[in-house]
Amino acid sequence: MGQNRSTAFKLSPSWCLFLGVTLVYLAFAKPIILGIDGNDMLAVAKSLVQDGNFTINHTAAQPFGALGREGQYYSSRYPLLPILVTPFVAFGLFLDHRFNLPDEFVLPNFTATFAIAFSVLITAGISVLTMLLARRLGAQSWGAYLAGLATAFGTTLLVYGRQFYADPLLTLVTAAGVYVSLGHTNKELRWASVFAGLAVTVKPTGIVLGPVLAFYFVLKKVSWRTALQPLLGTLCGLLIHLGYNYLRFGDWLQFGQNASRFTFDGWLDRANALLFSPGASAGLLWYCPPVLLAIAGAWQIRKSKPLEVGLIMGVFVGYWGLHSFWSFGQWNWGPRFLLPVLPGLLALGSVLRRQGQKWLILLTLVGFLVNGPTLLSFFVRYQYEVAAVGNYQALALWGDWRQAPVFNIWQTTYRQVTGIPILVTDQYRLEQRQKLEKRLGALPSVDVWPTPLMYTIPVWWWTLLPLIGISPWLGLAFAIALLGFGLWLLRLGWMRTGMRERT
Repeated sequence: MGQNRSTAFKLSPSWCLFLGVTLVYLAFAKPIILGIDGNDMLAVAKSLVQDGNFTINHTAAQPFGALGREGQYYSSRYPLLPILVTPFVAFGLFLDHRFNLPDEFVLPNFTATFAIAFSVLITAGISVLTMLLARRLGAQSWGAYLAGLATAFGTTLLVYGRQFYADPLLTLVTAAGVYVSLGHTNKELRWASVFAGLAVTVKPTGIVLGPVLAFYFVLKKVSWRTALQPLLGTLCGLLIHLGYNYLRFGDWLQFGQNASRFTFDGWLDRANALLFSPGASAGLLWYCPPVLLAIAGAWQIRKSKPLEVGLIMGVFVGYWGLHSFWSFGQWNWGPRFLLPVLPGLLALGSVLRRQGQKWLILLTLVGFLVNGPTLLSFFVRYQYEVAAVGNYQALALWGDWRQAPVFNIWQTTYRQVTGIPILVTDQYRLEQRQKLEKRLGALPSVDVWPTPLMYTIPVWWWTLLPLIGISPWLGLAFAIALLGFGLWLLRLGWMRTGMRERT
């Protein structure tokens, strides 16, 4: 009887980590996608489900996409994520139609919620890959498990894993490419070409992955046929993306975005900001503090695994250097473009022994304090607040550090949760607010921008369930159950790594 009980619920640490991260993230999933990027790709997924093509519905209320072939509008973003998310979007559209919910990007609906749920699964996969990658670098099982937890809860993945961007998917594909490249069988190494190709279809900047993997294979002295496969995969992915360009705009080289933003001017300033500035859209060390341990980890295994360290640092330098050429805006939370480097850096940090793991736990807690408030708020709320009063200095990469989002997110979250509005009026969003009032009841008398959800708790159980007649308190109870079960699974995985280590 005792043996049956002990073996009745067998989950490996990897599955505990995956399921635990998924449930905790789902407890705080948002019912709306803010920003052009996510809604632009969501519009493609909707068109694939409803019309079977890549055109999107462009209106004044939903100004997504760019004018393309035959006078139709097409997404300005990337093909793979909209294709993969279509089953989730199809189910969301079915529920929206069933409950007569508005299909508008400023209002909560099931379509946006299920698209974000897909991002949650991607993030849970990233956590597991970080753990597996750490093991291949020589980390002990409990250290590798900590690396997976740190990735999910101590970095900006805690923010972007509950949004709808292509960057988490690129992170997953990049981590998978690095993981299989550290393998020892030809079968695993061949998968490197697949992930190198997929990376380019996720985002054009994924072109970094293939050359780095190929150079690693050359240094590893594998066969030339194997070494060239990641480059072949990159070429195939690039051809697919160029074909997508032609399908949309009749031009192989038209990616749908302003190419003038790719510039040498200001490269050094942006490169430094991506690492060291606490400002918006910058500051890897501020927003993802556990990565600091990558330096010590790389130093520790520099002699035993020099090529592996070089591979991870090559991926880091590739994405960091390439994105420094892009004149990005200040409407992100930390360095979103550096998400793909996180699994490798966290895996490096996990190879440190007991004392190093204590630092990993501490820095993860610091990272959670930095990113955790966004569980109950929109991270862009602070940007809108300072922009509303004309304080654009607070959005500068190298502005006054005291006004940086990283130091103001707790106050901003308090204002959002307590319903303090942003004093900006916009006619269209006023109309959307009035629609929301009909469903949720009376709202504060001052309008907010860009959405009425900017002054409430933006989670599915508080804002979406009332639209279908379910009490938010019932939803809160269910969310607490998700959170509790998720934390229990994470603890179970941690205990099993310890038991495995002792045996």
